[in-house]
Amino acid sequence: MQSLKKEFPLVPEEWVFWAQKGVFGGKSIKYNNAVFVSMISALPKGFFGLIKRPALLIPAIGAIIFNFAMLILAAESYFNVFYDTLILGQVPNVSLLEMPLYIFNSYLPDLLIIFMASLASLMLGFYLVNVYHAMIGEKKNAVPALFSGISRIGEIFYLSAFFAVALFLYLAAAFFLMVFSINFGAIGIVFFFAFLAWILLGLYAYLKLMYTPFFMAAKRLNIKKALAQSWKWSAGKFWAIFALLFLLWAITWAFNSIFAAIAEQITVEFITIAVLVLGLGVSNAYYYVSLTEYFLGAKE
Repeated sequence: MQSLKKEFPLVPEEWVFWAQKGVFGGKSIKYNNAVFVSMISALPKGFFGLIKRPALLIPAIGAIIFNFAMLILAAESYFNVFYDTLILGQVPNVSLLEMPLYIFNSYLPDLLIIFMASLASLMLGFYLVNVYHAMIGEKKNAVPALFSGISRIGEIFYLSAFFAVALFLYLAAAFFLMVFSINFGAIGIVFFFAFLAWILLGLYAYLKLMYTPFFMAAKRLNIKKALAQSWKWSAGKFWAIFALLFLLWAITWAFNSIFAAIAEQITVEFITIAVLVLGLGVSNAYYYVSLTEYFLGAKE
């Protein structure tokens, strides 16, 4: 236990003890224990990393402001598409199969704006991966890290476009499976289970490929090699990555709730907005720092 404790000093001793006992088991207990402890260790590392280096908040807060600006610019398009169709129900009496074509023909300019805003947000997320890897993995200060991310904007764009297209095709297939499950009577149950299997397959693929931008940032790999490396690297780490994302969701939700509660007690509007932005920045920074720490600390 001492060897694991020395390797992961931020993890409570009890957790290390039970991990070394093999309660997380598998075909390689030693490997699985290291994966688990590395995952748990990333959470306090993210917290203490922000305390030691407040500059880690700079990229995250900048990203929040950027996303907010994108939301404002695309707000009318979001309103036109989603409010008119989902809330007001301003659509003709057409079948579910014909609905996507109607929405595409009726709201094409708005859909293009929404797509570009979404692509920009996706690019920003991958850009932050590069920035935080530079700040944590390469020990760069905020400004050099921000510029190093900008220097790779071409690769970030291609990666974002790849994932955007993949997500569109995945959602389109999910939509048609759902429609077939509703409209094909008795055999619809087959399509329903196919729909559920497709959703689970998408979750599996996401968890296997989510570290692709980290390999592009760390090892300067192209998209194809980074995808393959992420898939290979995540072998044996699937449940650790799943648990890490769940815990990060819970912790960032707690951060946002605390800052929202503080903001409610403030009567000055400008300060209220500043507190909310700070809260989103803290949770966003903690998310990326923890993911980066896990990537750097996990075994190959």
